[in-house]
Amino acid sequence: MKLCYFIVIPALILFVFSNANAITVRADANPQVAPDTIPAALVYIDILINNDDIARNALSMPFVIYSPDESITEVIHPNMHAYGPDSSFILQNGFQPPSDGGFFDLLTHIEVWSWEGSLPDTFFYVGLGFSDVFPTDLGEQTYIRVALQIEQEGTLCIDSMDHPNDSYDWIFQPPPVPDFNGPYCWTVTYYCQDSDNDGYGDPGSNSTCPDDNCPYTYNPDQNDAD
Repeated sequence: MKLCYFIVIPALILFVFSNANAITVRADANPQVAPDTIPAALVYIDILINNDDIARNALSMPFVIYSPDESITEVIHPNMHAYGPDSSFILQNGFQPPSDGGFFDLLTHIEVWSWEGSLPDTFFYVGLGFSDVFPTDLGEQTYIRVALQIEQEGTLCIDSMDHPNDSYDWIFQPPPVPDFNGPYCWTVTYYCQDSDNDGYGDPGSNSTCPDDNCPYTYNPDQNDAD
């Protein structure tokens, strides 16, 4: 695995150093049950990028997901049948691997370090292209979605970071480094969208409480009359 990185170092450094810093990266989370508040349920952290610069042959971004007050100690990385070592990364809008029609025709890779669900969890995305590149003037779009199953209340954040191995700092620190302006944080709370007020949540509402078999009929015993 490490050998692959050393093979692409000259090209990656050449392409990245040639670009100007006019690309912005930020994070958001959904669903939100209130401003900056997400449910203790299945949620997505989205990485949104606006490349208002020049077409880029390479892009690499490291991130850490953590709880600043350690109120949330663990998360679950659900299998979304997507990308990454546990298939919990949803790559879209051109950040997919070359075989799936992504921008970068040489390399697309999700690498994880601490990714066992015990926070903090860390990962990075790297893409490298030769004839195909990350184009400009597409506006801000979501390119990476990280699926998380959260079962605790507290505060959850994501921020950019340095690579934990100094020998790989080149992949993250060569100028220009895209602006991230993190951390981005959300309050995680137990949430139950319950139309009939029987203690069971409406199916598909990302509620923390169990799904209601009759979402519009009050039946706290969950008996099904028909």
